[in-house]
Amino acid sequence: MADWNYLEEITEADIAIEVKGRSFGELLRNILLAFFEISTAKNPDEERIYLTKEIIISGKAERELIVNFVEELIFQKDVGGLVFLKGRFSKIKKGYKAVLAGGPIEKYGQGVDIKALSYHRLEVEKIGLGWKVVLVFDV
Repeated sequence: MADWNYLEEITEADIAIEVKGRSFGELLRNILLAFFEISTAKNPDEERIYLTKEIIISGKAERELIVNFVEELIFQKDVGGLVFLKGRFSKIKKGYKAVLAGGPIEKYGQGVDIKALSYHRLEVEKIGLGWKVVLVFDV
């Protein structure tokens, strides 16, 4: 199970979450799992994989990498009709390479339709040996 939770005290109309990871790659994986669970209202541990897709997440700093990654997840959902429940992340020169596994959203069912990532209240923080991010999704 991913290390994330809802932050109901931050917003009433949108969805705010806090995600943690022991490494930046694990943080990205946990963001992916949170996105899947919110978008489909399903437990990723109980779902089948239909396809894999490789993407490159580029950015100069951690905040930019996270924003670009979430925007790619929204793009894949809205344009390709795809959601992902597993991911392997490898550090590359200008960001991360991700191999994502999932399938068409209709195979999992529609949960909450995440429309965009809000920059309001977006927080990225290095905590001890890990990472924490607060994300607010426009729904």
